[in-house]
Amino acid sequence: MGSGSVTVAKYDDFLLASMAKQTLDDAGIPAVVVGEMNAALYPGTSFGAIEVQVPAERFDEAVAALEEFETSLEQNHPELEDDSEEPIDE
Repeated sequence: MGSGSVTVAKYDDFLLASMAKQTLDDAGIPAVVVGEMNAALYPGTSFGAIEVQVPAERFDEAVAALEEFETSLEQNHPELEDDSEEPIDE
């Protein structure tokens, strides 16, 4: 992903970030996870945020897909809910 990438979501948990990326991939939206090393080095801090990034032109689509993912996650796996997710509004 190049300079046209934007952050669509941030997580403290690598598992959730990976699941979000897979959701986007399944929807045909290319996505990458960045910051997993920072999360390991700085857990629980803003330096430790794991970001999911998508091409800027796919941002709105990605937000919609992740909203469905989050709703499904909350309904089906409340034990995995990550309150640290910060929605990104651009």
